[in-house]
Amino acid sequence: GALEALYRSIELLRTGPDAEPAPGTILNIGNAYRCFGNLELALQNYEKALAGFEKMRAPGGIATATLNIGSIYAETGQFKVSKEYLLKAQLLRERLNPNESLTLEQLARVSSALGEDADALEYSKRAIDRCRKIPDANCMASGQVTLSNLYCRLSDPSRALEAGIEAVDLSIKYSFESELVEAQ
Repeated sequence: GALEALYRSIELLRTGPDAEPAPGTILNIGNAYRCFGNLELALQNYEKALAGFEKMRAPGGIATATLNIGSIYAETGQFKVSKEYLLKAQLLRERLNPNESLTLEQLARVSSALGEDADALEYSKRAIDRCRKIPDANCMASGQVTLSNLYCRLSDPSRALEAGIEAVDLSIKYSFESELVEAQ
């Protein structure tokens, strides 16, 4: 059905009349594979896109491909490798946007998975602070959920509850259903 048609379209992009798609197209092909759960092919495309962006010396593309690679490694439970990529991505993304918070939040989750609680809390708080500066309420709600989960894992129920309440309040105020469900 639809999934097979998407895969055929992806293959046409790969083997079409132009010898090689642009790195941005390859990155998007990786996104499509990721969306449908094929993390192996997503990773292959992200790595190929990264090589293309590096050849072009395109900092935004390098940062995005590096972030996506780190995210795939996190999704597959390879947290140490994930953190290496996410740290590289964070440095690159901060140069492009000093208020960048997405990578910090991912670093918080990966650090937590590695048992690096101090790092996880630091990354999470930095992400929330940046979300406040923008301001981005959805980002703040998501960050509060992450922070609440961290405090819960650290057996600090009062701080977990405080962050959870903040996430719920923001979610209700701005109708962020996914954060509301996660926060509850």
